[in-house]
Formats: sequence, structure tokens, C-alpha cells
Amino acid sequence: MLPSSAAASPIRDLRQFYTDSAEIHGLMLQLLGDVSGKSVLEPCAGRGALVSRLDGSPSRLDAVEIDGRNIEILKLYSPPWLNVIHADFLEECPTLGRSYDAVICNPPYGLRPTPEYRLALRHRYPDLYVTESYGLFLCLGIRSLVPGGRYVYIVPDTFLTSHNLRPIRRFLLTEGAPTHIVRFSATRFQTVDFNYGRLCVIAGNRHSLANEDAVAWIDEAPSERSLNSICFDASSRVSGTYLSERTEAGWVQPSKIAAINFSCPSTTLGEIAECRTGLYTGDNLRFCGYNRDRPPARRLNGQPIDWPAEVHLNRLDVKEREHGLTGNKRFVPLIRGGCRHPFAETRWAVDWSGEALEAYRQKGKARLQNRRFYFRRGLAVPMVSTGRLSASLMSDAVFDQGVVGVFPHNEAWLEFLLIYLNGAFVSNTVKPVLSPGANNSANYIKRIPVPWVGPAGLEEARQIVEQAVIDGWESTAQMREAFLRRAHANEPALFAFEEAELPEGSGKV
Repeated sequence: MLPSSAAASPIRDLRQFYTDSAEIHGLMLQLLGDVSGKSVLEPCAGRGALVSRLDGSPSRLDAVEIDGRNIEILKLYSPPWLNVIHADFLEECPTLGRSYDAVICNPPYGLRPTPEYRLALRHRYPDLYVTESYGLFLCLGIRSLVPGGRYVYIVPDTFLTSHNLRPIRRFLLTEGAPTHIVRFSATRFQTVDFNYGRLCVIAGNRHSLANEDAVAWIDEAPSERSLNSICFDASSRVSGTYLSERTEAGWVQPSKIAAINFSCPSTTLGEIAECRTGLYTGDNLRFCGYNRDRPPARRLNGQPIDWPAEVHLNRLDVKEREHGLTGNKRFVPLIRGGCRHPFAETRWAVDWSGEALEAYRQKGKARLQNRRFYFRRGLAVPMVSTGRLSASLMSDAVFDQGVVGVFPHNEAWLEFLLIYLNGAFVSNTVKPVLSPGANNSANYIKRIPVPWVGPAGLEEARQIVEQAVIDGWESTAQMREAFLRRAHANEPALFAFEEAELPEGSGKV
């Protein structure tokens, strides 16, 4: 049984953002349509921003709200058809005992429930994804509808492409066929920081999505025009077949998919390299250290250490990698998350003593994951994005969970990937499609399309990086840009290869 909303709140932060945006609410109400004579549900009524502006008078509107302070405000707006319910919708939903003609909602994003409450939700809704709260409100709201009933929600757009949120896409495919998807920047809510860069109004009906269905898809993220002025013409529609085929990979407009395809033979990063996340110590303040003489610009949690005296800078042998270091030099270099210069030397180190390794192996917060990739030569891609994707060289170091380590199966690809992943095409064209949110997880990184360059192209990339090591990365900017332009233009010299060198299945991705 779920904890009662009348008791101490099982949710640490209700994530309530009262946003009175006339254009967004106007769009939602337009998509909901006339509700005259219909039964309507508002699972998170808040202070009544949507309830008070419906088109027409419903036969009944159940306005569910968890916050008692808002209940008093809702009761001030008292048409005869309004039924205010003071409850947690996640608890109350199974007991409402009604099937509604329509549901409209601005649910909470990123609720922080207690562990006990989260476990209770998983038991109650085993077939739904309960980790992201807005998805749970969306699915339960749709399930409250009669067959064919109408829903309109405003939610973050992460469900469109997130690997972890595939269950939401599967649910919509089978139970909540979308008719409209409208993406826009969260900056339209000028006074609120959602921790989400893009929001989305999604509308649809309760039935499965048919292949012949046409879904209006409008992307206003880069636009500042009023949402009231958007038009849903034929050019903005995608088919049910298209969404069905991309449910696992992610829902992206076809035009953007076309923009990241290559005319030359191509593959994906995950096909030519291992993409892995690294160590989490469970107690960074205890196990991580930084160079006290050259501290990092961003002083994250860690302790100051005497770098020459405490850090083992030589290559570790097999025994030291497996069982740890002894003596005074118990630290090894550590690559932490965050944007780094391509050739940056780390100022961080991690305890690699036998005692520390034993602590990392213990069950609990620590994760000694993917350790066979530690100390290998590869690229470090920060997990948290700063608006562009970047990569830096690393070797003879451990990398933490804030980094996706990229390790080519053939090390000859290393220099090309260093240039390619730091290029404008990946940041400006690929990343917005594959990883539109803040994080660059390994699941996203390995989906990045990569042109299958031949030996001549790989050798040219190696020479460019070799010159950059001598003269500086910035000094080779024009050279790198010209090289990538030639690669995107499918220059024959870069893509010359023997037939046996092209892997099976390579081609347009």
C-alpha cells in the first residue's frame, strides 16, 4: 500500500512550478478542444491555471491536488461541475472509479520520493517506468480515459529520445496514440529553472497508434514566434509507421535524421569502439585527491595531496593494476567529468592502494565498473554536456563515472575520433538529435554516426594531431576544419580502402 498523502509527505520535493504562460496554456486548451458535457480529469490541478480556462463547461471535472495550500485557492473557483480532491494522484488514481473523456495536465518533473515510496510505486505499477515522475503521471492519466478519450500534457521532451525512457514511448505506441508533438525551449517560462532545456506539449487519444496515423510534429525549440501562431501543415507530420520503427532508438524528426546521415560508407561509434563509464568511489572526499600546488579551477570534492610524493606516475604492472599500490605513492591519475582541453594533464588522482580497492569492491555506493578499461589509451568524453560535445586524450589513468571512455578496437582510429568528436558537426547536428538533454551517456555516445575513413584518412588525422601536440591544438583549427569538410564531402582520397577493410553492414546509418 502506498503511504497516505495525509501523513508525512513521502515526496521530498513536490517540484511545483507555477507557470502562467498564456501562449502555452492556450495551445494546450486548443489541442484539448471543447469539453462541453464531458467528464474531465486534472491530476495535478495546482492553482487552477488550466481548470479555469477550459473551452466549454464539462459535466464534471475532478481536480486532484496534493498540496493543501492550493486546495483553498481551487475552492475559490467554484463552478458547479468542479470537484476538488485533496489527494496524491499516484495514490488516488486506482480509487477514482471513473473513466474520463479528457485529461489535461502539467505534472511534476523529477519528483524526489523517499526510497520506501519509490518501492511502493514499483510494486503498484510494475509495468510502468516509475523513476521519472512525469512519465508516470502521463501513463496513469491516459489509462484513466475511456477508449478514444483525449489527453494533453506539457512535459520535458526527454521521453522522445532517452534510452531509459523507452517504456514511455512503448506505452504511447500501444495505449496513447499521439496526434500532436510540439517542442519548445524551457526559456519560454522565463522565471523558472526546470533543469530541462526543452519542453513538449503532447496530445493524443487513448488507442494504439496505427501505421497510417499522421502525427503533427512542430519543433519551435530554436524559434521565438508565438505558439499561438503555429500551423500544423502536411510537411510537419510524421507517420505512425515511422514512430513505431523508431520506438527503441528514439523519436526524432525525419529531417534531422537525414541531416546526420552520410553519403559515404559509415558506421557508428559503438561499432568501432568500446564506450564505457568508469569508477565511483562512494566517498570522493576520502579517496580522491587534487594537486595542492596546481588545484583545479573547479574545486570538486577531494583532498589536497603532494603530487610528486603521493602520485604514482609510471605505468602500473599487472599486479599493481589488480591488487593495488603499496608504499607512500598510493594515488594514480584520475580523469574526472567536465570539459577538458584535448591534451590536458589531469590535476586529479584516486587512491589505488589495496585497502582502497577493497573498499570499492564492497557492496554499497561504490562501483568498480569496467576496470579492464582503466589505464588504457583512449578518449574521455564528459558525461555532463556544456552545450557541445568534447573529447580529450587519456592514458595510464583511471576515469570516473562522470566520463564516458571511448576505446577504439583499432587504435589507428584514435586521432581521427579526437578530431571528429571535437568538431562542429557532432556538437551542432548530431548531439541535438541523439542527446538533446544535459547528459551524454554511453548509450548515446555509441550511437554517433562516424564516416568509415580509409587508411589514408586515418594517417592524415594522425599527422594533424601530431602537429597539434607540437604547435598547440588551436593552431590546427583551420587544418582540422578543412579535413572534416573533406570527410563530410566524401572526398575519395580519404575514403579509399581495400574491399576487405570495410566491415560487413557498413553504410548509411
